[in-house]
Amino acid sequence: MTFMDKAKDLASKVTDRANQVAGDLAEKAGPIAEKAKPLAEKAAPLAEKAGTLAAKGVTAAASSVDKATGGKYHDRIETVTGKLGEVLNRDGSTNPPTKEEPDQP
Repeated sequence: MTFMDKAKDLASKVTDRANQVAGDLAEKAGPIAEKAKPLAEKAAPLAEKAGTLAAKGVTAAASSVDKATGGKYHDRIETVTGKLGEVLNRDGSTNPPTKEEPDQP
């Protein structure tokens, strides 16, 4: 048996074992994925709500800081607020913070 024959034989064995392991993993992952699906469905609305609340919090904090500094850092606060809004709005599910006053409780 030549070196190339040995290499082909070894490659074939490795491929067979990799396919076997992949099949075993797929069998085990299927039920786990099915269990995770309802949790993901429940998490989506909660994540959207969290993003909305975070946007309101950013707006309130920006307004408070702007007021406390007498508007001295208004442009910087507006820049940071805008960037945070972009992050919170990445999936399109939340509105970015605005310069408006937050809703009073």
